[in-house]
Amino acid sequence: MKSKPPLKLTEVRALIKKHDRKDLEFIIAQLYKMIPKDKKIDNDTASLIENPEKFANSSKSQKKSKVMRPFEEVEKEVLFFETNAYEQNYMIPNRSIKKADRPKWRFVVKRLYKELNEYAKQEDYIKKTADLLLKLYEVLTYSCHYYLFNSYDSFESVGINQDDFYRAIIEKYNKTLDRKGFIAKAIDIMLDNSLNRYTLYSGLMLVFLEFVQIPDMLNLTIEITRQKRDKLQKSKPSKKTDEYFITEKNNNYTELIFRCYANLCEFDNALDDFNKNMKEDSEEIKLYILIRLLLEYGEKDLILNLLVEGGKKMRLRDGLIKMKNYIIQKNKLPDYMF
Repeated sequence: MKSKPPLKLTEVRALIKKHDRKDLEFIIAQLYKMIPKDKKIDNDTASLIENPEKFANSSKSQKKSKVMRPFEEVEKEVLFFETNAYEQNYMIPNRSIKKADRPKWRFVVKRLYKELNEYAKQEDYIKKTADLLLKLYEVLTYSCHYYLFNSYDSFESVGINQDDFYRAIIEKYNKTLDRKGFIAKAIDIMLDNSLNRYTLYSGLMLVFLEFVQIPDMLNLTIEITRQKRDKLQKSKPSKKTDEYFITEKNNNYTELIFRCYANLCEFDNALDDFNKNMKEDSEEIKLYILIRLLLEYGEKDLILNLLVEGGKKMRLRDGLIKMKNYIIQKNKLPDYMF
């Protein structure tokens, strides 16, 4: 049976008036079943059902109230949340966080995020809010790798995109640190923390590059990133997992340098650094990654040349062969990787 389009709120109210108490009880129960568990928690549906009048008044007062809590109180709550999160007190039985309050951690983070961003509008608080937002961000990224909450994806639970959270932090450091300090800090925040399931390091790089668009900043970013990569390459992994993470970070540094050179339109330097420093299991995988990056910058002729020359040295995957043929036949780039 074909589903009917959603009703407008005025239509819902009109239909409700036509039903008796028994029908309304049935409708409410069925609607409640349709709401996912996390949405029930996020929207506090239990309070709505238990006391609708109090819920309505609370919602109205929250909308009307523009009075901000003292900054010290907000800071104290951030530190309290950070400590208890790392101790898994929002997930396991403990005396610090009541059982009923443990699922509400997401409301705490969302509220603190909004309060800190509001305080950041005042010059005296910009640096402090950046530091506190970073603490919250690090908790959420840590929970993407280790269990801290009964949630599959912390950023999704809080309702804040990781890219947006990262941007909110570095835009504040950009106002309070010198150029070298900002670049180094932004890179460390980007690459020293884990990702949620919807985020890529490439996406965070694009956010970061919004703040370093002029040539001087791009060149300084290349210099600082290269220093970080050189130091990393000299480090010795202690176990297999360390080796994996060192390789991953090395490749992220290399991609960031590539993007900086690309934004400077210095593709010879970009390719030279990439070929020398990108570490992959095979040359074909390296070529695929390189083509993917160049596709973002619309480098048709360079891509075709690399595919033709690459095909002479190695066996290309079907997707790269299709891309080469597509460029030859249509004299333009495809919209996506095959």
